[in-house]
Amino acid sequence: MKRLLQICLAVVLLLAAAATLLPLIEANTWWIRYTDFIRIQVSIVLLAFLAGALAWILFSRRSAVALGTVAVLLPLLGYQASKLHPYSPLVAPVAPTRAACPAEARVKILSANLRRGNRNADAFLDLVRSRDPDMVFAMETDDWWDRQLAPLSDRYAHVVQDIPRDATYYGLHLFSKLDLIDPRTVHYFDADTPTVTTGVRLASGATFTFAGVHPRPPQSFSQPTTLRDGHLAKVALDAAISDRPVVVAGDFNAVSWERIFRQMARVGGFLDPRIGRGPIPSYAVGNPLMAWPLDHVLFQADVGLIGFERLPAIGSDHYPIMATLCLDPGEVQDQRAPTPAADDVEELRTALRSAEAIDTAD
Repeated sequence: MKRLLQICLAVVLLLAAAATLLPLIEANTWWIRYTDFIRIQVSIVLLAFLAGALAWILFSRRSAVALGTVAVLLPLLGYQASKLHPYSPLVAPVAPTRAACPAEARVKILSANLRRGNRNADAFLDLVRSRDPDMVFAMETDDWWDRQLAPLSDRYAHVVQDIPRDATYYGLHLFSKLDLIDPRTVHYFDADTPTVTTGVRLASGATFTFAGVHPRPPQSFSQPTTLRDGHLAKVALDAAISDRPVVVAGDFNAVSWERIFRQMARVGGFLDPRIGRGPIPSYAVGNPLMAWPLDHVLFQADVGLIGFERLPAIGSDHYPIMATLCLDPGEVQDQRAPTPAADDVEELRTALRSAEAIDTAD
C-alpha cells in the first residue's frame, strides 16, 4: 500500500512538472495551450508537495528523496510565480482607481457570456436593471435569447446583434444607451465568430472605439488556438493604429498570463485591471478546478478605471464582469501604455497570417 501511494504521488508530481513546462513549447495544440490555463491549480499542487517535503525533512529525516524533491520544486514554483505574480496585490495596479471623474465622461460596460443553454433569463435581466450599465455586451445568444433580451430595447436605444446560423454558440448582442458611430459586426477568418466594432460617443462629446470579442477556445484536436490567437492579434494590431482610444471586452477564451494575451496587451497598448488586483476568475462558476479569468475588459492608457468587478452568477458557467471607465484626459496623465517587446509585433503578424491561412484553406 505504501509503495502504491509513493507511485501515485510520483505520478502526480511528474504531471504537475510537465504542466509547468509544457507552455514553453510554442505550439497551437489545444492540450499544450490548456496548460497555461491551469497555472494557479498546478501551483497549489506544487506548494502542497513542497510543504510535504519540507515537513518530511524537518520532522522525520533528511532523506535524499525529500531534498531532491525540494530542489525540483523550487525552480518550478519560481517559474509559475514569475507568470502569476502580476495578478496579485503584491504588484501596483497598472490602472489605478480614479476617484474623481465627471459624470458625463463615465461609461459603465457589462460583459456577460450567457451560455446558450442557460434558460434563466430573468437573472440576467434583473442584473442589468439593478446595475444599469451604459453598455451591455452579451455572448452565446441564440434565437431564444434574442427574444428574452428584447425588453432591454426599451432601456437601450441602440442594439447590434449577430447570430451565426450554424454556430449559435457565437451569437452576440450589444446594447447601448450611448450613441454609436458606424456600428458593425465583422467575421475574422471564418463566419462563425463575429466581432462587434463601433465608435461610442459619451455625453461629454468624447469618443472611443469599442470591440466586443468571443473567439473560439482551444478545444479538441480539430480546434487549436490558431484562430483565437489570430483574432486577438487582429484586435491588437488594429488598436495600435486607432485614432481613438480603444476598449475591448468579451470572453477571450484566454487567461491573463498567456503569452498571446500579454502580447496583445503590449502591442495594443491595453491596460489590464486584474494586474495588481488578483486573477478574479470569471469561469467556471462553482468549479475551483477550472477557475480561470477568461472574461476581460481591457482599455488603452487614455482611458481611466473607476471600478472593475465580477458580478453575481446568472445561471451561466461564466460570471458577468463590469468595468466603469473614465474618458477625461485630465484624469489619466500618470498612466503609461505597456511597451511592446522586440518581437511582439512580428509574432502577432505571424499569428494573423496563420489564421488567414486556415481561412484560405477552407
